[in-house]
Amino acid sequence: MGVVNVKPEWSTAEAPIDRSGSSARLSWTVLLDGRDSFVQAPITARQAPGIPRVGQRHPTDPTAVCRSVEPKSLSPILWRVTASYATPSGATNEKGESLNPLDAPPEISYDFEQIQQMIDTDLDDKPIVNTAGDPFDPKPEIPYGRPLVRITRNEQEFPGAKARDYAGGRGAINSDAFKGWPPGTVRCRNISGTDQTEGEFAYCRVTYEFICDAEGWQPRPLNIGLREKKDGEMVVIKDKDGQPVSQPVALNKDGTAKEAGGPVERAGPFKVFPEKPFGALGL
Repeated sequence: MGVVNVKPEWSTAEAPIDRSGSSARLSWTVLLDGRDSFVQAPITARQAPGIPRVGQRHPTDPTAVCRSVEPKSLSPILWRVTASYATPSGATNEKGESLNPLDAPPEISYDFEQIQQMIDTDLDDKPIVNTAGDPFDPKPEIPYGRPLVRITRNEQEFPGAKARDYAGGRGAINSDAFKGWPPGTVRCRNISGTDQTEGEFAYCRVTYEFICDAEGWQPRPLNIGLREKKDGEMVVIKDKDGQPVSQPVALNKDGTAKEAGGPVERAGPFKVFPEKPFGALGL
């Protein structure tokens, strides 16, 4: 059971206005696959993707909301679905302020997420090793606080596509500056929503959650190893006595081993999180 396609009917679009307010009618044709019963078919057509819900705002008239959605059969599998809009009574208060929940300003809250973080260097970026020079296994863990930002606002419907793109999988990180944080330092942790009804209005209360980390999200592990690159080949690193080293050695950017005591640098960053423009979220 399902919808094959939904197409707008431009010839039936109306948007009259008079002293009592504005009103509009928009229609779509909905083609079904024919597997619905005659009882279910009008419901399937009415709930097809792109068809508005009662209480949703008109796509271009901010004062009008959907009052009714009416499916009408044109054939056993083809339906015309018409949405009727009107300016709600009491759309503004005595001060002229909108009572539409979609016009309410977003709510922003700030917090810190406390995690246990494995570390391999100290505050001076020196490797954390034992007295023999080997790294600890497992690595030491320390408590680490990351800023958490929550933004909640009312939207016409849950932004499912954006939720999948930005919060699905590993969660996207910002490719642009976002709320004062530079690119690569903010990850979208979650996008959640709850459908609400308030008087004549129907909407979704959507919450966006972001975690910020000044160190960035793309991993940059220590550039160390037991082998180095020489003449295009990987060879075992040997000590001054010609014996293979028993502990990782700092490497140069070209993959060659550094001289003993040389500073340890980081490799990467390795792109493991998708990068997306957070400005597209309109927050």
